[in-house]
Amino acid sequence: MTNHEKILRDLSISQSTADSIAGRLGLPTQAVQLLLDQLIAKGQVESSPLGFSLVIYRLTAGIPTLQKP
Repeated sequence: MTNHEKILRDLSISQSTADSIAGRLGLPTQAVQLLLDQLIAKGQVESSPLGFSLVIYRLTAGIPTLQKP
């Protein structure tokens, strides 16, 4: 499973911040942020600011359901 797929699976459970996803996946926050930016560009993830310093990420409405391995 790719890191993109791991992030999508994580977000299929609930919206989250990049640092929370990074902690659960054991990846650096900067790497997760880069991957999230790529997923946003593909239209699979969307983001919303929460306050001044946090950004919340969630799946877009059009993403297909992820299959279990």
